[in-house]
Amino acid sequence: MPVSNKEVAKKAILVGCNNYPYPKENLSGCHNDVYNMHNTLIKRFHFDPKRILVMVDKPGSKHMPTAANIKKQLKKMIEDADEEDRLFFFFSGHGKTFCHNGESKQAIVPSDDNLITCMDFRYYVNRLPKKATNKPKMIPYESYMANLSAMTGLNNPDIGAHLVELFGSEASIMFRLRPDQHPKPLKTNQGILLSGGEPSEETFEDPEDKNGPVGGAFTKTVVAILKGHLAQLQTRNRLSGSARGILGNRKKDPQHPCLYCSSKNADAVFLRKASHGRAEIGETSEDRVLED
Repeated sequence: MPVSNKEVAKKAILVGCNNYPYPKENLSGCHNDVYNMHNTLIKRFHFDPKRILVMVDKPGSKHMPTAANIKKQLKKMIEDADEEDRLFFFFSGHGKTFCHNGESKQAIVPSDDNLITCMDFRYYVNRLPKKATNKPKMIPYESYMANLSAMTGLNNPDIGAHLVELFGSEASIMFRLRPDQHPKPLKTNQGILLSGGEPSEETFEDPEDKNGPVGGAFTKTVVAILKGHLAQLQTRNRLSGSARGILGNRKKDPQHPCLYCSSKNADAVFLRKASHGRAEIGETSEDRVLED
């Protein structure tokens, strides 16, 4: 059989959201998290800087991390992906757990407060090429709903009604489509997700310390582990377990990182080819240079 000499492309989208519509929700270290992860991908995993897209909400940014922009870049990355590409998506900012149709759901919160839900990520994972490979801080639900109600003027307890009113076709498909139209999981789960804590937990920023400037506790811990002598041999399961052991045993602000993937992919080396060519997406890119 002919052997392909094509080099496997490694691509990444790194998103950091410090600034939100309501100043009391602002964070301090999410941009630092992005730059920290950017350096780790280049130095430890040999990513080409031109294949890493950085999206941070600072003045003059070419790629502001609104929900529409993030989903646009995810869509482009998926459409451009070849079967052997390894894709990596990283988000540092607020997260949210909310109730929809009687079920608890999770989402990330971009800089414009327009949620990107677990359903949106399922939509993109389902569209990965067949053999593609490859933390949130939390806004209290009541505060988020109060902000939405102030912006829409609606007296409605349904979070989706407010988001559709504000963002129209850019709102999550979870809220725009009927339940029977929602994307279903593939027969085998392609997604691999590392999160900074359990769904019910808040996660935290750490101050400047020996591991670097102010930033997300999970990101700083993961980067510190990957800088270790055996970083290249870290499996996803071991990496997640190490971070969980460090952060879960803290006396102040403990959090428990989680790994979501198949058992086969749990034992694969972090950012190496996933077993049976499954995709790594969850914590990706077009050919853009890191913004200055």
